[in-house]
Amino acid sequence: MSPLAERQIRPLLTHMASATVLLSLVGATDVLAADKGGTSDPYAIAELVWTKTGKALKKARKTKTKTIKKTLAPEWNEQEVTWGSITEEISELSLKVTVFDADMMSSTTLGGCIIPLSSFSAHNFDKPLSFALQTLSKMKEDATGSIEFYCRVESLIVAEKKKSYAAVESKEDKIVDMNLDSKTTLDSKEQLSA
Repeated sequence: MSPLAERQIRPLLTHMASATVLLSLVGATDVLAADKGGTSDPYAIAELVWTKTGKALKKARKTKTKTIKKTLAPEWNEQEVTWGSITEEISELSLKVTVFDADMMSSTTLGGCIIPLSSFSAHNFDKPLSFALQTLSKMKEDATGSIEFYCRVESLIVAEKKKSYAAVESKEDKIVDMNLDSKTTLDSKEQLSA
């Protein structure tokens, strides 16, 4: 690419952070007993939320585990979930994990945790992380137990190309191609006359 084209294109680029969150919900231990038999039917929901408000992102990033019947120590061992192309500021986002007891008509909250995404690194897949379940609003009892999961956050800086960048690049490629064709033709003629 010529220096002129490079100077024209540079102002057309905007840089933004893009991140990917990789998450795998493993299990929980010592959750509240919500059913009469002294057990629960636990499942978990994990989602990205705004740290300040606790509200979900406009473009929802959410996953739900299967329900494990009659236990206080569910083992979900869920497949890894990948949430990519996160352009919101990572320092303003958190991972919210909530554990529920599944009932026929509704679900009872057993506890949860909210962890800032900035506390996760790109290398958190060696062993599962464990967090104490906290009492959330509308709970009748204090939460007990903990939840385990793998989570890592990978960030990178990407250049977003605007339409005009593509147009300038396309024109530049045509000029280069035309010059190569001319040079190739000249080289071929020189070889023939030699």
